Amino acid sequence: MHYIAYWDTKTLAIYFTRATPGVIDHTDHIAQAIVVDYTASEQLVSLDLNYAPHHSVCHFYDTDQWVGDKQPLKVTWDYDPASGDLYVYLTEGKSVGQLRHTEDPRVLIGVTDEGLWQAVVVRDAVQSIPAGASQAA
Repeated sequence: MHYIAYWDTKTLAIYFTRATPGVIDHTDHIAQAIVVDYTASEQLVSLDLNYAPHHSVCHFYDTDQWVGDKQPLKVTWDYDPASGDLYVYLTEGKSVGQLRHTEDPRVLIGVTDEGLWQAVVVRDAVQSIPAGASQAA
């Protein structure tokens, strides 16, 4: 798993597996400003958090300091073998917050009390993402 912060579009792209040609079959919007790329067998390839600095607790500036009320972007992840869930945190605080459902029942968004994104949870990651991706996390 890896991520790329696209400064020009303010998009945080989280890749669960290598997006080589032919891997992505289709793309769907699963929540406001959240887009997922899928394989032909409906597994998650990537997740785009559009306008992430606006919707999240993070900023994209090249500093490890807080900027206003925004924390620096520091994507980390944990895989919980007991539940099978993959937790992707947007800050080093590793907080999930309140979980909100998306149109894909396998993808939940952790938000603060103010509704800002702070984590993504992928349920049953071994089945939900292509083979090897959850072990790499």
